[in-house]
Amino acid sequence: MAEGGSGAAGEAGHHGAAVCGAHEPGQFLFGPDSGGYPDGGGATGRSLLSAFRYSASLYIPVVDLKRSPFERLILPILFEVVPDVFARQNKNVVLVHDGDSKSSQIGAYATINGYDIEDVRFVSSSHSYGADWGMGQEGLDYSRLAADVVMRSDLFSSFVTWILPLLIVMLIVLLAPSLVGELGDVRLAIPSTALLTLIFLQQSCKAELPSLSHLTFLDCLYAYAYIVSLVLFVLFLWGTNVYAEASEQERTGALRRINRMDRVFQLTACAGFVLIAIWAWFS
Repeated sequence: MAEGGSGAAGEAGHHGAAVCGAHEPGQFLFGPDSGGYPDGGGATGRSLLSAFRYSASLYIPVVDLKRSPFERLILPILFEVVPDVFARQNKNVVLVHDGDSKSSQIGAYATINGYDIEDVRFVSSSHSYGADWGMGQEGLDYSRLAADVVMRSDLFSSFVTWILPLLIVMLIVLLAPSLVGELGDVRLAIPSTALLTLIFLQQSCKAELPSLSHLTFLDCLYAYAYIVSLVLFVLFLWGTNVYAEASEQERTGALRRINRMDRVFQLTACAGFVLIAIWAWFS
């Protein structure tokens, strides 16, 4: 028996847990993929190996998306014997992980779209329901094997899909002050266009996530990008007014003031982006 559900699915084979597929979430039973046969062909024949395969939608109870899109998820899969005859007080059937077998970690078909399976941890335990279910057998304990599948999003794919578009927009914003101060109309159009682009980019990112009560790593970067674009618009507005109100003799000095403020803005915005990224990652 396995317990699990949403966003991921599971497949088990050769003593271990693997992940794939999608069906009904919840508790379910699965049968042998092939008949039992002696494991290793020992002389006594007391060791028996049965291979199982199943496919189901599994539920991840705790999802930490603070570092999205570089999140690390843990999918717990619980295996438990069902018949009372296999209880610890009767046949004493115990589910254990075969740590000596390389094939017992993850099945050959184990995949999760968008994630790399980083590790699988196994823990054996006993489960007591505290009731006899009207069967007149009190205090039965059943062997349970917990498999925690540790998954991590692909770093390169996540960077190219979600971070790179943001960095490109931010690069355009940070290079905009390099335009000469006389081009006031052109300069003013850049931050407003960048703001609209950032809004659409973030909305596409949010559509991939459930509703959260906290900001993710990517949300913090977008929030900072909004602030930088707004400050840049105010800076260009100030520079355009200063240049327009200056007389012919004063325009050279006005351009020097505008260029000096532009350089300060560029350096400050670059340093702030790095600091915000570090703070959002470790907070």
